[in-house]
Amino acid sequence: MKLSCFAAGLAIVCLAFAASASAADWQPYDDFSSGSLDTTKWSEDALMPGAVDVADNQMQISFTQPPDTSGATAQTDLLASFLGVRADMQLLATSTAPAAGMKMLVSLNEGLYDAEFGLWRDKDDQTALHLVGYFQNNQTVVGMTTHYARLTFSSEPVLDLAILVSPDQIDFMLDGTVVSTYSNQDGIGKPPYSIDSISFLARTSNVGGFVDARIDNVQVAVPEPASLALLSIGGLMLMRRKMRRNMRRP
Repeated sequence: MKLSCFAAGLAIVCLAFAASASAADWQPYDDFSSGSLDTTKWSEDALMPGAVDVADNQMQISFTQPPDTSGATAQTDLLASFLGVRADMQLLATSTAPAAGMKMLVSLNEGLYDAEFGLWRDKDDQTALHLVGYFQNNQTVVGMTTHYARLTFSSEPVLDLAILVSPDQIDFMLDGTVVSTYSNQDGIGKPPYSIDSISFLARTSNVGGFVDARIDNVQVAVPEPASLALLSIGGLMLMRRKMRRNMRRP
């Protein structure tokens, strides 16, 4: 019985650490070098009239035909859940819609919260791009709506964007550096946070609009092996000490 409790306790310690992004390690997920969409890693159920494909060794999210409603979304999902997602993202072309762009979306706590980070074209100036990230609760933005940068360029930039989730906070990262953090202290939300799903989307908000979004070098955050081993050993030692104390008791 005592051995069983010890094993169960150790498993709990390991699982608790696995949910912590504070010791996360970025690992390659897909660089699209195969030339085709890997259906063991990505969903194929892009929302119509969207299409998800691989072109020029990049994942391309676009529209197969102009939307005939007020807007349209094309989306693909990672077929696994991790502690975070990171990718090189490039918005090659959009319509002149009031809002058109691309984003990574992390759904949290059984869909209760969303964390989104992406590139959006300025509605009046096609040479400007907004880098935007926010956290929302049931479709209502809470705590943070930030335009991290308004970029002016002669050619479309490739930006390294990431969302990293730990039980008590969500980090938004640009080029590997945290540019903004959301936690329960900043607004409405009840941690611990956990990821349900990870998606990439392209979006336009006008009839007849188009988007050409490119994603490359997708990485995912997993628990750092060295830190996990240290925590496991630490948990093991604490459990053993407790067992010894219990055995000495009359």
